[in-house]
Amino acid sequence: MKDIATLAIPATTFCRLLQYADAHQAELSAGELAALVIEEWLARTDGGNVPCIRLHGYQWKTVFLPEGTQLRAWNRSGFAYAEVIGDGIVHLGDAVSPHEFICRCKGISRSAWAEVSLLFPGENHWKRADVHRRELARPAASLDYLLNTKPKLLKGRLLQPIDELV
Repeated sequence: MKDIATLAIPATTFCRLLQYADAHQAELSAGELAALVIEEWLARTDGGNVPCIRLHGYQWKTVFLPEGTQLRAWNRSGFAYAEVIGDGIVHLGDAVSPHEFICRCKGISRSAWAEVSLLFPGENHWKRADVHRRELARPAASLDYLLNTKPKLLKGRLLQPIDELV
């Protein structure tokens, strides 16, 4: 018997895995399919170039800002910018917190969550910090919604909506 461990993955990734398995009529369970993909990835990266894992960044309460994330805020003269460098946020050469960034830009104390927009490394669109924080807080709710909207087939079995399994 194989030892089994759980792994937390984003709900959207889990749903994409289920959709893939359904679309390709996979003969494997979702767990078996995930294990196979991980094993293949590990085999490809053995001795090769392992994808870069960002080790530095700024932890802003529940939101992690990886190194290279840009922060933007509007003031009367235009946009002001800061960037996550190493483990801190830098604005005009000074290390600041998100709140200090807003105070320096606007000259008054405001909620940084509502005033700061974020541009993550490799992304092309700015996102307000409070919107990003709310999105991170609801992946379990999104998964529940997707699994309860319509039954799905996996390995020839009907996946019941969650409320029917409890």
